[in-house]
Amino acid sequence: MKVWILIFVCMFSMPLLVAVLHFRMRKGQILKIRQDYVKNARYFGRSFSALVEKALPEMKNGMIMLSKQEKVWETDGSQEFVQPEIEDLIIARNTIFCPQQEDLHFQKEIYSEKDALFVKENIRLRAVYSKKRLLFGNKIRLLRWADAEHAVAVYDECDLGERVSSGEQLVIGFDNIFHSLYAPVIRLGQRPEEPDRFMEERDPRIFRMPVMNRYEYNRHYIDDDMVTESGTVPYTIISRGDIKVIEDIILQGDIHSDGAVRIMENASVLGNIFAENDILLEKNATVLGNIFTQGNIIFEEGASAGQPDKIISVVARGTITFYGGNYVYGYVVSEGGGKILKSDREVLRRHRAVCIALDSGCRRKELPRLSVFMPLFRLLMDKGKTGHEACQGKGDAPFGKRRCGRKCGHQITAFQALGQRKSADGFSANAGLVLSDQLDVLPVDSF
Repeated sequence: MKVWILIFVCMFSMPLLVAVLHFRMRKGQILKIRQDYVKNARYFGRSFSALVEKALPEMKNGMIMLSKQEKVWETDGSQEFVQPEIEDLIIARNTIFCPQQEDLHFQKEIYSEKDALFVKENIRLRAVYSKKRLLFGNKIRLLRWADAEHAVAVYDECDLGERVSSGEQLVIGFDNIFHSLYAPVIRLGQRPEEPDRFMEERDPRIFRMPVMNRYEYNRHYIDDDMVTESGTVPYTIISRGDIKVIEDIILQGDIHSDGAVRIMENASVLGNIFAENDILLEKNATVLGNIFTQGNIIFEEGASAGQPDKIISVVARGTITFYGGNYVYGYVVSEGGGKILKSDREVLRRHRAVCIALDSGCRRKELPRLSVFMPLFRLLMDKGKTGHEACQGKGDAPFGKRRCGRKCGHQITAFQALGQRKSADGFSANAGLVLSDQLDVLPVDSF
């Protein structure tokens, strides 16, 4: 029995002895980590263009060798396609690539040495690269990626696939969805022809102030009580709960929260924000650092992340929603998908001629709040009814205490929403409000 026990102990201890001897004889080496490593957000476009440019000199008989032999459609001449399904690789070298048909489906990649312009609706793309500029009009569907060396402009109602990137600037309109974006400057909910007003709308002091490393723990409200003589809050905030930074505060540090984070109107955070739950940036709020969350991120109108000439990241495991007039300098990545929506004010600006004729006694300041008014606005546009017809039998909705029609004495007798170039007719003589090309078309003090 003793012999068997001795054999068992030897067999059990032998691997441990070998491991100890190997550990003592081998000199330990620290794992080398590249601290300056940055993920190449334009990897797809650059690798595809390098592959094509390497193979171009040997292209012949309409065939090119990439990872395998590919049939090529060179579009230096006519850009009219006989069939809506295009199964060939597209290469445009000497002319701008601009398909003149709708409802096309490009099943392979597109390579363009000039501008690539997709101005017709309902075009589906697998992937596209341009050595110049790239333009998506309305209702373009991208399946994988798009990349351009210069500016990328996207208008409305597009599906931007897995990634859109640019070497210079990315401008995206409204009602678009995406997963990943990259550019040194990303303008969301804007038009390419609009000027860049980022620096005009922010306190210039925030770009000169350092990020402070003094800590405050379990603070839930960052308010005027924490403001020092310098006019700022010079702390990094670490909290187990939710954090709220009130209006017009400048926080010179980071925010680490196990809950949600709310940055209120015109407030600024000079550092990073890390949160376990949702992050809300209210109107014209500014964060100069990175934003990471396990939840969702909402950018209200005019909110921004980052600053010129510095690349930051906005990353959410949930969704990211922008409401127009937003700026991000660097990466935007949303695991749950992102979208750019119209703010209520943008919805009103799109409908150039809108008239509400009020019979009697309704003053401008008595108009309902915009958030309450918009459901009726959309309902009337969809149904083509007058205000009283739309609301009949619905009690207080949608005006709250100001009931529509005969119940409050302010009967809506005409409501017409017309397009940008359509004329407005049928307005009564006592029309109370007209929405025109002016920016402030409703009393903003009541919003």
